[in-house]
Amino acid sequence: ANPNSPSGTMISPGEISKIASQVDGVLVIDEAYADFADNNCLSLVEQHDNILILRTLSKSYSLAGIRFGFCIAQESIIQGMMKVKDSYNVDRLSITAVVAALDDQKTMRANVEKIKETRQYLAQSLQELGFYVYPSQTNFILAKCMRGVSAHHVYQALKSRKILVRYFNIRRLDDCLRITIGTREEVEILLRNLKELISNNHAKSKVAYCP
Repeated sequence: ANPNSPSGTMISPGEISKIASQVDGVLVIDEAYADFADNNCLSLVEQHDNILILRTLSKSYSLAGIRFGFCIAQESIIQGMMKVKDSYNVDRLSITAVVAALDDQKTMRANVEKIKETRQYLAQSLQELGFYVYPSQTNFILAKCMRGVSAHHVYQALKSRKILVRYFNIRRLDDCLRITIGTREEVEILLRNLKELISNNHAKSKVAYCP
């Protein structure tokens, strides 16, 4: 996955190229969030006959409901995939929606730029609150809670206020929250509530401390 989920971080195309040169087989690169990144690996398809790139219309094109994706690779790989592809795996209405979306690059790009601007604002605001924010190349941010504050309790407190973020109860992520970039108004609501929770944590111990 590149950019990766849930970290939002990215491996450079140069590093991916080195990996592809060392792989004895097909290297599949999931670029679901690539439109939000500063770079992508599309140019590597011409350089490597073993790279297969996956894309989706669910993120930057805002078409999550139709569950439509596609792949990009050299002809030899595509021909192999066509041998096993279901003849009727995509319906006509989905194809019509996808063609219209791909033709309207201006709207997609404008929406992506708006999300990137809001991402930068949210990252800076979270850092000012004391969170560590991993550098994101996606439409979400992974924020590590400040020392002594439980990410799980912050997650629960936000959920009780009808603010939904992602919490991962697994090692190395259990002190983090993954926050999708919403509208500027939604981000302001989130930040306002986080400030209140952190203030309560320090002043009144309302947010539980980690042992």
